[in-house]
Amino acid sequence: AARSEGYQPIAAYEFEFYVFKGGPGELADRKWRDAEPITSGSRTYSLYRNSSTEFLIGDIRESLSRCGIDIEASNSEHGPGQFEVNIHYADAVTAADHAV
Repeated sequence: AARSEGYQPIAAYEFEFYVFKGGPGELADRKWRDAEPITSGSRTYSLYRNSSTEFLIGDIRESLSRCGIDIEASNSEHGPGQFEVNIHYADAVTAADHAV
């Protein structure tokens, strides 16, 4: 319907997630309790970025790029261990495929 009116539908997805110290097995053994976040707090919109986690976000960005998925932005978020990765917009179907 949008195309018939001269519009091109586009979409983008933003993923927010938490990263904790320890492997999945260790965390599961503790019943996912007392998990220690990989960062201590908010760095969003800060001039100071937690460089100790750049390896993680960098790996995510590089892996997605190798799959043909471009990242618009990524950064640590407000909560301890919280991160955000924003996939670059595309036509609605491609954006959904990239998100999955």
